[in-house]
Formats: sequence, structure tokens, C-alpha cells
Amino acid sequence: MEKDKIFISHRHSDTQSDCRALKSELQKHFGKENVFLDIENLEPGIKFAEAIEKTLAQSKVVLVVMGPDWQGPKDENGIPRLFQENDWVRREVAASLQSPGTRVIPILLKNISEPKASDLPDDLKPLAELQATEINIKRWDYDVEQLIKFLEKIVPRKPNPIHESGSTSRRVIPPPPPKSWLAKNYLWVLGGVVALFVIIGIAGTEPTTYPIDDEVIGGDYEKDSENGNSGNPNISGNPQQNNPPATNQKSIIHDLSGRWVLQDIEGNQSTLVFTQNGNTFEFLEYNILNNQIGKGSGVIDGNNWTADYYNTMFNIGGKLSMATSNSGSSWEGLVIVPEVASTQISLTRN
Repeated sequence: MEKDKIFISHRHSDTQSDCRALKSELQKHFGKENVFLDIENLEPGIKFAEAIEKTLAQSKVVLVVMGPDWQGPKDENGIPRLFQENDWVRREVAASLQSPGTRVIPILLKNISEPKASDLPDDLKPLAELQATEINIKRWDYDVEQLIKFLEKIVPRKPNPIHESGSTSRRVIPPPPPKSWLAKNYLWVLGGVVALFVIIGIAGTEPTTYPIDDEVIGGDYEKDSENGNSGNPNISGNPQQNNPPATNQKSIIHDLSGRWVLQDIEGNQSTLVFTQNGNTFEFLEYNILNNQIGKGSGVIDGNNWTADYYNTMFNIGGKLSMATSNSGSSWEGLVIVPEVASTQISLTRN
């Protein structure tokens, strides 16, 4: 059997969304049938040891993807799952290190350092001696491109045929799951930051560059009275020609312009790029591959703002409701899809 495939080993709770995005990129260059994401492509009913042996027999390269939680959760004795002999990730990597003719490449995600031998169980200690490659989310396209160039020296390039957007077989979206699941995975479904939907929705498209607006647009503040006391801000957005200015009041309009990282309670992320005019604003949303997947507009009301949101990939609308307790340095709130789900989110400057 020819060894010409790429096997991606990872811990699901650590780097699942990143690995799905990586798998999508690699499949464009090496072919869909030539890239495995751990054991997802193996037949049911087969023993794990046999499944790993069968996969490695076809794998020229094994990418061991590691993030901050690669060692896994600790048991009641404080021992990480990686140090337990029945851990699937440990067994995958150990078998890969012992497989003849297989190149093992550690991939570092989310700014982690290379593992030391003291951080690894005995059968994985050789991993610490291998040269690792880092993939940084902020320079995803470049780092993945460099990895692909290196892999092309080892694995034959067999790109998939590019499917047009009119191909309905790859764009079928399953019915929405129960609310309890969707509430935990809203950004995974709606934001498109998990690359499974990136594969379905944007295969074959070119990355889009963020329109970064570094200039603060807006910031028209009402003057307060000489005593410096502040009152309730005017958030109507309408002129006040017929009303005398209120005494001891100042309209506070926080600056939202520029790039922000939106994150849900599961750690899924996307990027929002805001433009602002006074107390009104618009934004565009991008996934980790820099593809635009959403847009919205709203109004700032003192330390709160609300916005209508529309996902351009799945044609789903909702609302964002946010508040700040630190003068606009960060925001906390909810994303709400009427009659479907709501979940907590946070917004921090990028």
C-alpha cells in the first residue's frame, strides 16, 4: 500500500476547529481522499489499534497538532489524560513515532511552546526532539502556505477539482439541532469560525483582506457645564433644536471603530471590523480564514449598544446586546436569534 497521505492527530477539546480549517486547506492541495483528521475517516466496528495501524500504513506524514489543552483534563489524582495509557491521542502519537517511513511533525497552535521531554510520557519523549512548526491565527494564511510548501516535498500534490457554488451536494445544511446544543455552539453554526462549515460554505473562494479603519469616526461630544457633573446621554440621534440643552449632562459615545475579537463561552472566535459615525455604527464579520461571513449595524446608548446582525453565509438574522463596565475597553453581552437560541459573548480589541 502506497504511503502518500497526511494524518492530522489532535485532541478534540483542544484544537478541533483549527484542525478542521487546516484539513480544508490541505485537501485543496493534496486531495480530499489524502488527508485524514485523526480517526474520523475510519470504519465503525474496527478496533482502535487496528484502525491506527491501517491509517499509519497509508500515512507519509503525521501532523501532531498541539494547543494549550493538548495534555487533556486531569483525573481525580491530578494526572493529565495524556499520561494515561488508554488515551487515544497518546496512542496515536506513540504509534506514529514508531511507524517506519512516516514523518512526524509537531504543529504548535495558540502561542504554545515546544514540549519538553519532562512534559511527555515515556513513549512520547522522542516528540520533544523533533523540529516543530508554529501556526499563528493572526498569520494563518502565511503559516499554512509555508507548511504546504514543505509538505509538497514529501507528499505528492493531488488537488481536488474546484466545485462551483451552484453545487448543491456540498451546500446542504442539516436541520437545526435542539436549542440546548445550539445555545452552546451558536458561533460554531452562525459565525462560521469552525472550519467544518468553512469547508461547506466557502470552498474555492479567495481570502478577503480586512478593511482596517484606524481613524476614529465620530466622537461628537456635548459639552458639559462648568461644574463637570455628567447626566444621562442623549442617545436618540436626533437634533435637539427645540429643546434647551440639559444642565450638568454629557453624552458619552464610546469608540468602537477598528477591529475587535468576538468570543463565545466555548472559545469560538470571529473578528468584527467596525466603522462609526457618532453614536451609530456598522460592522463586518470575518472568520479565521479572513472570509466575510456577516454584517450588522446598531446604536450606542452610553455604556450599552445594540445591533441587528445578519449572517451572509446562512441567511440567518439576530441581535447583539452588549454592555461595558470599563469605559469601552471591552464588552459583554448576548447574541440572540429569535425563537432559536441566545448565548453569552464577549468583545475585546484586537
